[in-house]
Amino acid sequence: MAINSKIWKLRKDSKAFITVKDSEAFMTGSDTKFVKVNKAGTTIYGPLSIVAGEESIKTAGMFSRLPDLVQMIPETMTTPGPHIKVPVPPIHVGINLALDVGFFAALLVG
Repeated sequence: MAINSKIWKLRKDSKAFITVKDSEAFMTGSDTKFVKVNKAGTTIYGPLSIVAGEESIKTAGMFSRLPDLVQMIPETMTTPGPHIKVPVPPIHVGINLALDVGFFAALLVG
């Protein structure tokens, strides 16, 4: 069984490239920095910088933490800290997903 894949590079000697196979994808920046997506999940290898507040990061697709400023309130035995998660319905998920699918479909055509 032949493995079909596509590889995109800027130049033949580029260290950065994108590889797409039937069941996985790689986005490589260098020999030691890459993103891999396959059946096992998503692996990010290398330094990671997230430029977003806690309230902008969703877990389980729906839950968000309180803003950073609220989390800095000191906690005591009588006033426990506000470490709760707030449910935020994913209203915009459908719109963002449709945009992403269109973008990646355009990459695969050709």
